[in-house]
Amino acid sequence: MNSKSVSITLDWEKLAWVIVLILAICSRFYNLGERVISHDESLHTHYSWQLYRGQGFQHTPLMHGPFQFHALAFSYFLFGASDFTARIPAAVFGVVAVGLLWCFRGWIGRSGALVSGVLMTISPYFLYYSRYVRNEAFVVVWALLMAIATFRYFETRKVSWIYLMVAVVAFHHATKEVAFIYQAIWMLFIFLRFVQDILTTQWDQPRMKTLFRVLFVVGLAAIVSALAFHGLGGQLTTLLSDDSQMQSAAEPAVGAELDTTSPLLANHGAIVAAGIGLTALTVAVLVAFAGLRHKL
Repeated sequence: MNSKSVSITLDWEKLAWVIVLILAICSRFYNLGERVISHDESLHTHYSWQLYRGQGFQHTPLMHGPFQFHALAFSYFLFGASDFTARIPAAVFGVVAVGLLWCFRGWIGRSGALVSGVLMTISPYFLYYSRYVRNEAFVVVWALLMAIATFRYFETRKVSWIYLMVAVVAFHHATKEVAFIYQAIWMLFIFLRFVQDILTTQWDQPRMKTLFRVLFVVGLAAIVSALAFHGLGGQLTTLLSDDSQMQSAAEPAVGAELDTTSPLLANHGAIVAAGIGLTALTVAVLVAFAGLRHKL
């Protein structure tokens, strides 16, 4: 009868990661309940305590998404209500964020992932919020999982990574409003990756590929111009506001008038350029679907 034994090889890299995770756990949980509860923490702990006591929870604009309150109430349910247990969810997510950097070894290298783990472990900012009853520790984990799901999907094309992304996005929106900013940045990255795949694919009609390139360049140029016009309009508005205050404090010269048309022209230029850019990019996407309809 053959018996198979499973052996785990502990090399220097794994040993270093074990040390980093131990340091992360110790730094996140040591004397976790000693510091006095702050104002923000008092709100989160109070409403979580009400939820734990069965008094329900109702979202208000004073606070962020409901995920944190349910996490804290669950911690109270498991370990009782205290300052220490209120900070357990943030501390756990703080350790998980460090551990998730292990998954980035294939993209930023083993040394890069390890250094990132060390820096996140000793980061004063992240250490503080990993011991604080707020949403920051949760948001970092959601952002890392979004990156892992996206990169792994590009590598494997397995739909399971899309399911993970959908779940993470849902939890992200249930955690804090910064989810909109994170996803806007991620959508830009995915769009650029989409364009890269299109440009490296063989089209059925080369002319349509050329048309796509032209529309894409025109769209990007128009968007950049819109941002430039918007910034110029803001600067001109500020300058005119300063001039107006100076003239109100002193006697203006005879016939002196403020030119208020320049900011309006700049803002109108921004709107027109943005419209051209969005239209060109939209048509470019339609051309891509038409030119690659047999390969999508």
